[in-house]
Amino acid sequence: MQISYNLLKEYVDFDFSPEELSKHLSMRGIVSERTRAVFGEVEGVFIGKIIELKSLASNSSLSICTVDLKNKKLEVVCGAKNMKIGDFVPIVIEGGSLPGIRVVEGKEIHGFYSQGMICSASELGLEKGKSSGVLILEHNLPLGEDIKNIGEIGNDVIYDFEIFSNRPDLMSIIGLAREISLLSGKPLRPPEISLKEAEEKINDSILVEVEAEDLCPRYAGRVIKGLKVEESPFWLRWKLLLLGIRPINNIVDITNFVMMETGQPLHAFDLNFIHGRKIIIRRAYPGEVFNTLDGVERVLITDNLVIADCDRPIALAGVMGGENSEIKDETKDVFLESAYFEPINNRRTNRYFAMRTDASNRFEKGIDPFGQVFAVNRAASLITELTSGKLLRGVIDQYSKELRRSKPIELYLPKVEKIMGTRIGKNDSEVKERVLGILAKLECRIDEQDEHYFKITPPSFRGDIQKDVDIIEEIARVFGYENIPATLFKSTVVQEGKSERQKVADLIRNTLIGCGMNQIINYSMVNPKCFDWLRLPSMHYLRETVELKNPLLQEQTIMRTTLIPGLLKTIQWNVNHSAERIKLFEMGRVYFPQNQASKVSLPLEKLMITGGITKIGRGNIWEKTEDWNLFYLKGILDALFDSLRLRDIDYIQGDMPFFQLEKNGVIKSQSNIIGIFGELHKDIGNFLDIPGDVFIFELDFAELFPLLKREIIFQPLPKYPYIHRDMAIVISENIDFAKIKKEILKIRPDIIKSVEIFDIFRGKQIEAGSKSIAFTIVFQANDRTLTDIEVDKVMENVTIRLNTLFEANLRR
Repeated sequence: MQISYNLLKEYVDFDFSPEELSKHLSMRGIVSERTRAVFGEVEGVFIGKIIELKSLASNSSLSICTVDLKNKKLEVVCGAKNMKIGDFVPIVIEGGSLPGIRVVEGKEIHGFYSQGMICSASELGLEKGKSSGVLILEHNLPLGEDIKNIGEIGNDVIYDFEIFSNRPDLMSIIGLAREISLLSGKPLRPPEISLKEAEEKINDSILVEVEAEDLCPRYAGRVIKGLKVEESPFWLRWKLLLLGIRPINNIVDITNFVMMETGQPLHAFDLNFIHGRKIIIRRAYPGEVFNTLDGVERVLITDNLVIADCDRPIALAGVMGGENSEIKDETKDVFLESAYFEPINNRRTNRYFAMRTDASNRFEKGIDPFGQVFAVNRAASLITELTSGKLLRGVIDQYSKELRRSKPIELYLPKVEKIMGTRIGKNDSEVKERVLGILAKLECRIDEQDEHYFKITPPSFRGDIQKDVDIIEEIARVFGYENIPATLFKSTVVQEGKSERQKVADLIRNTLIGCGMNQIINYSMVNPKCFDWLRLPSMHYLRETVELKNPLLQEQTIMRTTLIPGLLKTIQWNVNHSAERIKLFEMGRVYFPQNQASKVSLPLEKLMITGGITKIGRGNIWEKTEDWNLFYLKGILDALFDSLRLRDIDYIQGDMPFFQLEKNGVIKSQSNIIGIFGELHKDIGNFLDIPGDVFIFELDFAELFPLLKREIIFQPLPKYPYIHRDMAIVISENIDFAKIKKEILKIRPDIIKSVEIFDIFRGKQIEAGSKSIAFTIVFQANDRTLTDIEVDKVMENVTIRLNTLFEANLRR
């Protein structure tokens, strides 16, 4: 919730400084995520008046504006179309600065030298996105004055408060002002409402029928006729900018402002576009088509609640209005809507269409079910004040009998002391008096009471207060957490340690971090199109997915079956942000549909570990000699398996379609497939605009974990030296090194300790269909020093065995 310091002071006259206000609210659970001066990053911006306006000769879309700064005149080039002669505007002069722009310098534009720049709200840091025009100021501001010195405009602070979902009442100016009134003791000053009604009755112009009372328990409305749609006055536009809302026109601006002021969303319909002059609140018909204000065609389902006229939907209830009834410059008559929509259904509609608006954000959290008439009257009062429109007599207010006020809650004073852990008074009488005072500040109604007991009805805007512990929490909050003495636990808290699976997962994580990798976390929901650019065949097992009924985003409609797409997208993002050395890994779950025979509706969840490396550019003097290839990735995997004490590892040829054919591997241990590894296919790298070679692995924790040895067996250090012998053989392309390694180890397992590959070569010197493999054999005996003659004999046997089994020949 964005709001300004001066705006809050209009509703409660507190004495706190901006810093003190932020601290006091934070102590009561309302934290400001960001606090900034309204023009904190602005320098050299002054108030100017446009005294001459003419088109630039070389470019008619640009204008030359002569701006009077009282003591001097400047000529600037401007592309906006919303200003005119006589307008007061903010102008940054040469040497000034704006958010995101260090220093503004004069420059030549199409042959004309511009001496500064007329600023928009977004350029001043007041509006997100790009403004549609320059910021037009009030005409009574002093010319030539620095904008930071203009009273309530420049001397202001903007807060971004984090509002939790259980406190939707704080998503409004009045809600926050009510909290400040609580902690400051100053009275709340709600806005005054002055209504002057015409003789014409509202029921003569519009009728309302609520068909879906369960989804719309309350619906209120008013009609204003003969108004004029135009730009809002500066005070209203300025307040909206302070609240983070873009000004549009006076009618829409008033509905947005009242929503931000009261927390009650409003919507304005052009009365003349409501067919049959009747509003019907109903469920949508299956397949009904409706165009929302953002220009998107929506196909509705019966779960959607719509505001309709006699012929068609005109709004998606609580989310967004329709193009067919929006307020336009020609609008003369409007119908103002103020309603209470059922939160759960509203949330489902938001998710179904992946739409989130300021209005829907409030409806889905639950607004005050008894604040609709106040809000619509407040909006009607402002519209009649700012326009020439007449307010029809009467207000439509239809509500369901099921709409109930807050239920009474029983509160016992001894429980207050027990839960808070302290007494808030010296004796029972003082405790009761203080509790009564706090309840009065909270606007709770006391229905019954005795010496140690209250029966309380919370205010309708506090839907989060439903139990006695909720009231006790409020009492503690108002009393002040800082006033509750700190004490130690009076009982022992025993925490169970981590499970073996958690310890192993931690070890994997720490080992990969120790290898220089960085952990990432991606969403479990993915776009099904990722399987296409991963080159997966239509019947591949990774395409057997769990589909989402109500996806948060229209693109992310399935649960992931592999972590690789998310990893590649993260690598792509890092490449786009000029990262040259990328080493990432993720530990996360994938989801597969259960076999129908299992009769389990929940998906099968598996923990996977995925990592990827890529190197772009040379790096620094120490890094440029490193060769990040498949063997480098294998080194990371070997380090991981060593830390897990998993020795029996085989790397064999694989067939995953997203890897290069010749660098495509499967990782096996004890005949179980525990993962895959390889070099990313060039087509995928080109599709993602990743210029370097990408090497990836993915391990299945469920297959890996049962193979780990729990016990550690002591073995003494070897007493006798070891001997290395290298061998290079030419062998058929389709024979894996894992098979070769196994056969070598069988020859003399008592003295052959390891067989490690260090090179694979293919070239003109090697016959087609064959490859050269070079590897090292390590010999060591436990009871003696081996001789060269003994090792030579074993090497001879290795050569014979490999030739007999695989037709392998020594490479000379």
